[in-house]
Order: sequence, then structure tokens, then C-alpha cells
Amino acid sequence: FVRIRVYGVFPRVGEMEFFNSEDIEAAMLREPMSNPSDPFALGVDVARYGKNSSVIFPRKGRDGQSFPRQRFQGINTVQLADKVFEAHLQYHSDGIMVDGGGVGGGVVDNIRQKQLFCYEVQFGGKDDTPHAVFGSAGEKCANKRSGMYGASRAWLKHGSIPNEPEMRKQFQAIKYVLNKKDEIQLISKEDMLKLDPDLELDDIDAFVLTFAHALASHDHAGGEGPRKPLVEHEYDPFSAERMVA
Repeated sequence: FVRIRVYGVFPRVGEMEFFNSEDIEAAMLREPMSNPSDPFALGVDVARYGKNSSVIFPRKGRDGQSFPRQRFQGINTVQLADKVFEAHLQYHSDGIMVDGGGVGGGVVDNIRQKQLFCYEVQFGGKDDTPHAVFGSAGEKCANKRSGMYGASRAWLKHGSIPNEPEMRKQFQAIKYVLNKKDEIQLISKEDMLKLDPDLELDDIDAFVLTFAHALASHDHAGGEGPRKPLVEHEYDPFSAERMVA
């Protein structure tokens, strides 16, 4: 970006589209499918104020379409943590991945204050994405952001996403280069916004956060099936000795 638009010279490598347009269209038209044991993940992208939105994106296995995402504008970190807690109770999520950069750390703290576990994800941190789980093994990524996007790109070949123009625009906007170590380096959000100030990436960032960590499959994952009660006790008000007249 700087070499072309500031110095007026040719780039060392060209910017390339990260997602294949055919894969995007196929994922939008694909019938959503998931297994009962597929874990349910919540990705939470955090925005405090301004035009950006905080987004909670649900995904169960290969199904990123059936469960509507939630978008909020102008709410603070405490309010967003409350919304995440409500979404967890609604979907019985198996993992919550929160963008911990900037004000996102406050959301993480407030979620944990509610005695609810969540992963704090740093987009600029070292890539520890479980690529083998999502089918992107062998890819070298410069940071966690590139790693999560790489995992979602592999998943897209078999998964389903919302068939919406705004989602399509966000997927098509992502571009990348290979750095000096031949690692995938996504073009920064700041550089993309310079080219298109109206571009919003909150939805897709929340979506890729669901690939930050691997979640174990289990019976009744993200469902209403039998589960351990929140409170255990031996007292039974309907026991035989207490039902005696």
C-alpha cells in the first residue's frame, strides 16, 4: 500500500484476494448442516462507539447460517458482556471467543466476572490456530488474525454462511500478501478502510473468531439435552418421608 500510494513504486508482491469468489457463493447457497455433537461456538467482535458494531456470531460445526448473529451499536463493555451471557444461555455455547484488543479486554473481564469462561483472542498475537482441525494444516501465517482467516477459508469449502450482500462484500474485501518469510499476511484493516471508508468488517471478524480455538465434540453440544444441574443437593421435598400426612 505504501510503496504504491506513497512512494509511487511497484510493490514487491501483489495484493491477492484471500477468499475465492466461487467458495463464497457456494457457502451462501449451501444447505446448512450440522451434527448434534458438533460444538457450538460464539465469536464476539468488540466495538465501543462510532459507526462500527459489536457482533456476536454463532456457529455450530459447519453451520454458520441458521443462527442469526447479533449486532449492537453504542453499547459499553458491561452491556455487551450481558448480551454475550444471554446468547450463551440461549444457545448453550461450548466456547466463547472474544476479541481482546483495545476495549475488548473489558468485555473479557466482565464475562469472567459472571463466572463464565471465555477465550481472549489477540488478533496480532502469535498464530496458534488449530489448523489441523479445520483443514488448513500446512499454511504459514504471520499472526493470529491470518491464522483464523486461514482456518475459516478451508472451512468455507464445506460450511454455510448467511446469503447477504454485506457479508459477500466483507469476504471479497479481504486481501493478503506473502511476507519475507513466505507467511500469509492479511492487508491491515486500516489500509482497507483507506481504500473504502464505508467498509465494515465487524461481521466477518466475529465469524473468524469462532475458529480461534478447537472445541471438543460431545453429545447434546449446543443443545437442550440432559446436562448437569447448576445446583446439586440431597434435599427432595417430594421424598416418601416428607410426603407423609
